[in-house]
Amino acid sequence: MKAKDIVIAMILGGVALGAAVVVSNASNWMAEKDSETTSEDSGIDSYLKTVGPPPKAVVDDTTYDFDVMERGSEDEHVFQVRNDGEGVLRIIKGKATCTCTKFMLKDDKDLERVELQPGESMDVTVAWKVKDTAQEQFKSVAPLNTNDPDNKYLALTIVGKVAYTMFVYPARTFIAPDVVGDEPVRTSGIIGSRLLEDIELVSAVSDSEFVEVTYEKLEFKDERAEGVNGKCGYRIDALIQPDIPVGKFKAPIKVTMRAPDGKEYVEELSVVTTRTGPIKIVGKSFDAHTMTLDFKGFDITDGVTAELSMFVSVPDDAETYDFNVVDSTNEYVQMSIKRDTNFKGQALQRYVLKFEIPPDTVEIPDNKGRAEFIVETSHPDIKSIQFRTKYQAY
Repeated sequence: MKAKDIVIAMILGGVALGAAVVVSNASNWMAEKDSETTSEDSGIDSYLKTVGPPPKAVVDDTTYDFDVMERGSEDEHVFQVRNDGEGVLRIIKGKATCTCTKFMLKDDKDLERVELQPGESMDVTVAWKVKDTAQEQFKSVAPLNTNDPDNKYLALTIVGKVAYTMFVYPARTFIAPDVVGDEPVRTSGIIGSRLLEDIELVSAVSDSEFVEVTYEKLEFKDERAEGVNGKCGYRIDALIQPDIPVGKFKAPIKVTMRAPDGKEYVEELSVVTTRTGPIKIVGKSFDAHTMTLDFKGFDITDGVTAELSMFVSVPDDAETYDFNVVDSTNEYVQMSIKRDTNFKGQALQRYVLKFEIPPDTVEIPDNKGRAEFIVETSHPDIKSIQFRTKYQAY
């Protein structure tokens, strides 16, 4: 063999030997890991291994229904596990399916394994703390592993419904029909409890001069009244006067309830309606339903201006009505109203509504905001109009 061939053979032999060492080391490492895993698993398996007569794990009822629970409250239930077999029953505590559920064996929170002799029993206490974010329907399992060959897994299950003490139906905002003409409109809702057997309504009031609130106690039969599920409650009625400002109208209603134990519950509700009136307002980025002008985004250094057209029905075209801005909630946004004397329309007048944010007036911390304006009028059918604007400056 030539010297060159000998060198190549030695190199190839070294590579093969190195590869063999790597494979051997990897095999040894995998064997060690398998040994560790097998050792850990075998510890559990060996504890639950049945030798001699088999045990029999029995729970009379593996599911408990807490019924309706209030958000933020907590309760517990005790399951009893007994050994009706002839051999020793071994139990290993598992992990609950929800962090809101805690359970312990024999009133010992640190106890993880238990042995029950034939005929012996133990308590398993399962506690449930209802989180504010809990879903309306609740279910959680406290698992137990056993050496009963016919019942290796016990699923101690708790279920229930989650609710607030008080409910409002159909929503916390009562929506009334649009106000048209000089007739008032009504809206109503139900406030009550699905947890308490009885409750007293102390007061239901609105701070708006245009809203009158009344209430009536409802009779719940089979936990239903007027198609609503509950145990007790009242119907809240709101009467909205027709002389509200033109545009979207919203007013608060404060309801105070008192439970039999003296605890009071205060619910903040509202009523919403819209008055159209003998006017029509049109323009870019204007929502007539909410009477809101959206400036969108604009450069602070440039400012922004928008104009809307307001058409007013008048019995006599020769008469001019006064429209005066009497209140504003934002110092940056300005509003002015001027009649368009060049407009010729049958029984109609046109007014130009100008909204403006001058250049370099909005400061960075206040670059996103809203403004509301109250406009009083001399029109016989319109006492006032409420306008809204919103903006985003950059």
